[in-house]
Amino acid sequence: MKTSLRLRCFAASAVIAGFGPVIADADTKLWSAPGNGAYPDSANWIGGAPGTNDFAWFNFLFGSGNPNPFTVTFPGQLSFLGPRNYITHELRIGPGNATFVQSNQPFLSTSTFTLNSTIGIGETGGPSSLTTTLASLSAPTASIGMFAGSQGTLNVNAGSFNVTGSGSSFELAVGDNGTGTLNVNNGAQVNVTGTEGNAVIGNKAGVSGVVNVNGAGSIWNNNSNSLVAPFTTGGSGNGALNVSAGGQVNDMRCEIGSNAGSSGSVTVDGAG
Repeated sequence: MKTSLRLRCFAASAVIAGFGPVIADADTKLWSAPGNGAYPDSANWIGGAPGTNDFAWFNFLFGSGNPNPFTVTFPGQLSFLGPRNYITHELRIGPGNATFVQSNQPFLSTSTFTLNSTIGIGETGGPSSLTTTLASLSAPTASIGMFAGSQGTLNVNAGSFNVTGSGSSFELAVGDNGTGTLNVNNGAQVNVTGTEGNAVIGNKAGVSGVVNVNGAGSIWNNNSNSLVAPFTTGGSGNGALNVSAGGQVNDMRCEIGSNAGSSGSVTVDGAG
């Protein structure tokens, strides 16, 4: 059964994004645990646990040396105190495969993770992936497939992934300089919330990006409602948006195959 997608889409020009380098005055903290571990445990990091101005990097080549998937727990606090929020400046994933989870003890709160700058997923040297079930993961900008030749994947399997910035470039790029995939599953949400916040799937020429919004309650919300901040599927590269099994995408304006040489597709299938 085919269903309708609540988007108004047309071909037009778009601004191409770029994501800047690591902030020079931030301390780089490399995850060094040989496997699973708790995020705030200083023993799991080279240089100690990240502070609010630091750059947290999960990279098995320079950190733990373990390319196998590993789980990072963000412990909550006593439930009556409300959610525990972890804050650092920038998050980088790869190469390697990380999963972020919160505490499962009934007396502890949920956990959130807030970045003051950006999230980058996709390094050269091997595939890079992040799976999150935190109550929320938030940053002003995010790049999936951050560097040329990289493969980046973000799986949002619970809670929300929030991109909060507002500027002249794309705040969220899936397939930025390398291949990128974003999967929204199990009733999770992606929210692009900036006043001029916008997103692109398949940003640069020759790059591919895919977004899959799957399952009842799984939602992508572009909340800017701005005519100059479109949701672009196929910027200068190749983009695909797939909505299935009750998934939903909400946006005021979208563009498909925005620039010369690009391609874009939107597929909606299933009840919803």
